[in-house]
Amino acid sequence: MKQRIIYFVFLCLTSFTLFSQNSPLISFQKKFTFTQDSLQKRWKQVKLPEMIVPIRYEVDLYEVIYYSNYPDGSKVKVSGWALVPKTEGKVSLISYNHGTQLKTANMRTPGEIFFCLWYAADGYAVLMTDYLGLGKGEKMHLYQHAESEAQASLDLIRAFRAMAPQIKTELNQQLFVAGYSQGGHAAMATTRMMQEKFPAEFPVTASAPMSGAYDMAGKQRDVVFKEYKYPFYLPYLIVSYQEAYHFYDGNILEVFKPPYDTVVKKGLYDLAYSTREFNDLLPKVPKDMLTDAFLKGFLEDTSFAFTKILRENGTCEWRPDCPMQLYYSKGDEQVSFTNTMSAYDCMRKNGAEKVKLRKVSNRFGHGTTYVFSIIYSKFWFDSFRKGSKRGHRGPLLKRALISTVKTKFKQ
Repeated sequence: MKQRIIYFVFLCLTSFTLFSQNSPLISFQKKFTFTQDSLQKRWKQVKLPEMIVPIRYEVDLYEVIYYSNYPDGSKVKVSGWALVPKTEGKVSLISYNHGTQLKTANMRTPGEIFFCLWYAADGYAVLMTDYLGLGKGEKMHLYQHAESEAQASLDLIRAFRAMAPQIKTELNQQLFVAGYSQGGHAAMATTRMMQEKFPAEFPVTASAPMSGAYDMAGKQRDVVFKEYKYPFYLPYLIVSYQEAYHFYDGNILEVFKPPYDTVVKKGLYDLAYSTREFNDLLPKVPKDMLTDAFLKGFLEDTSFAFTKILRENGTCEWRPDCPMQLYYSKGDEQVSFTNTMSAYDCMRKNGAEKVKLRKVSNRFGHGTTYVFSIIYSKFWFDSFRKGSKRGHRGPLLKRALISTVKTKFKQ
């Protein structure tokens, strides 16, 4: 009886501790350990010199299940990943945001975990949320929805802070934010939420948004009206914003012309297509999938509901106080570099003094730009680990070496 009482008291104390910390953690499970040998093999496969990205530690990969908030006010389960270097020292934390994914019936571990290893193998703990609705998450993914992207990232950090003592990981005070493509937009939204709503809980050391569609109602809107290789982004946005805001009074599929209404249903509700299949079934000029009535409102009415929501989910109009570096390529065929220019100009006009531009290339496409953006962002984060207050581009020798690697890319 005495043992049962002690056990009951222990459970009560444990529950109180979790409640007092407001931890959203549900569970976590180690899925894999990347040994230094296996990491070296991966580096060699992509011809990445260890001098550029050192391999100092083995890395444990954890799947994390936790709670976050859906726009309707409900709590939903969300999944994410934690890449944790096996070290006894304190580690810096990176909140990383991945690029666009469709939820399909055969969804797998995001490939961007490989690039997160570039940080983790050198001693960073890296967290990557699946966002709402992707991975093992509940409900529909809300594409380019700034608030839920940011909330999912913050709640994963909270969940990881709760599990860190259990896996014997100790964090230092440095918190970095990064992300590419949709993840660039999410990184910007995450940094903004940390600064404006939770500055004491999440003091950001530095932020590195990369090739994101920040100017949703401006520069990114322009791609709707010309030939574009990735037309599925448009229905993804429309359906996601309907889920979040219910801005259209009726079935949202009605805003798409036949047969595109059926294509969108199969792609986003029935989870029937890969990204490539979805794109191939849509018109080359995205506007051609829209009904005349919806397109007229989009073109002519500045108070049109969808346009207002695009403005609301833009991430240009604010002033970051932390050091921020924006990465881009003028050759990016998916996310125009003009998004980055627009964000930079807006932030500087708003008084931001620590925002910098980092051009990766004049010619690299979206995929190749990603590779070098990650490397450059790591150089930049490393400078803060070494004591810099504003950050710098990294060691001259490493930058010279990466310049020789870049010349091999023909894209």
